[in-house]
This record gives sequence, C-alpha cells and structure tokens, in this order.
Amino acid sequence: MSAPQIVLHHYAFSPYAEKVRLALGLKGLHWGSVDIAMMPPRPLLDPLTGGYRRVPVLQVGADIYCDTHAILPALERLHPEPSLYPGLGPALAEGLSFGLERDLWLAAIGVTVHFAGDLPAPFLRDRKDDYLYVDIGHAAMEPDFPRNAQRVAAWTGWLAEALSDGRRFIGGDRAGAVDLAHYHLLWLMRGGERAGAVDGLLGLSPLQGWIERVASLGHGRPVPMSAEAALDAARDAE
Repeated sequence: MSAPQIVLHHYAFSPYAEKVRLALGLKGLHWGSVDIAMMPPRPLLDPLTGGYRRVPVLQVGADIYCDTHAILPALERLHPEPSLYPGLGPALAEGLSFGLERDLWLAAIGVTVHFAGDLPAPFLRDRKDDYLYVDIGHAAMEPDFPRNAQRVAAWTGWLAEALSDGRRFIGGDRAGAVDLAHYHLLWLMRGGERAGAVDGLLGLSPLQGWIERVASLGHGRPVPMSAEAALDAARDAE
C-alpha cells in the first residue's frame, strides 16, 4: 500500500504557509495543494481541524497537523532526508525559530503595513476579533513604526553578522528549519513591490545571497487538489 499523500491547505499570501512550502521544497516532496480562503468560513477544512483558524494545515491521510511547529517535525519524521535540522539539531532549531517568530511577528507586520497600507477591512476585523486580538490596520500600527523598524533592523543586523563568516545557511552548508523561520518574516515584509523599500530601510544587501539561496529551495512538486478531494482522502484513510 502506498503512503498517504501529503496535502497542504494554504493560501498564497500566508508567510507561515511559505515556510512550509519551502520545507516541502527542501525535501523535494510531491504534495497536494488545496487553496483555501484567507479567513473563515472554510466549510470543507473545518471538519478536519475542528474549526482551527490558522494557516497552514498539513494533512497526511486522516492525520491533521496544525501550526508550523507541529508540521515541520511531522515532515521530518515522515521524510527524514534531507533533514530540516542540519548542524543545529531539532531542539535548538525549533527553540530559535519559536522564540524569533513570537518576538518579531507583530514588528514584522508593522513594517509590512507601513509600506503596503491596509488590507481588506473584513480581513483586518477577522485578525483583530478572532485571531491576533490586535488591530493591524495602518492607522493603528503606524505610530509604532519607528520602534518596529528598529527591532527588525536589530534582528537583520545580527543575522547578517552570523552569516558573515561565509557560511551558506545559518546552520552551515545546508538549509534548515531555522533558515525558513528567518526567511518567511523577510518574505512577508518584502512581498510585492516592497522589496526595494524594505531592503533600503533594513540595509539588507549583506543578506541578498542568503535570501536567494533560501528562495531557490522552491516548493517541491505541488499538484492542485480540490478541498472535496482532500476531505474524501481523509474519510477513506485510517
């Protein structure tokens, strides 16, 4: 019997989904790609997740993994090579990633909003009322922009220094989960036409080689899949 297909429920503009897409690329995996709405309702995903709101969600047969800090270890267990944890090991890589994301997430959003302006009002209401519990609209975030920019610049300065010894990735010669955790925050801020402005603000020229190397991991071999087909696959699996 063949192994259950890996399925990722995600939307294109989700930075955490980009983190997982790159992990799938690092491992060169074939996977089903289910495009979902940016916010609930998601009537064909809710039966699998019990109403979990965040994105992405990984499905392997009838097993459902929510949150990237559960998804990446699951991928590592199912497909150990190439490893997501070269050089640093899983405990240190996951600890660094978790702390970084929790510390800088809102600051990165603040920098993004400064350059991008407001997202659609229903999306902002959803994130404020049912997800982040913080108003991430431009007017609410902009007064804190200098502080957010300073915090993010301190982080990117440290990252540039860490890579200045000639290593290709944070853990050494091979990319891993800790690179993806750092990269997806930059991916959020630099998206669309913002890259030039963000690069100038943060002085990212020393990081361009690393940014290109992480991006070149790609997304593996995704195949479009309907939400109905994913639900059927879970129903038919053990």
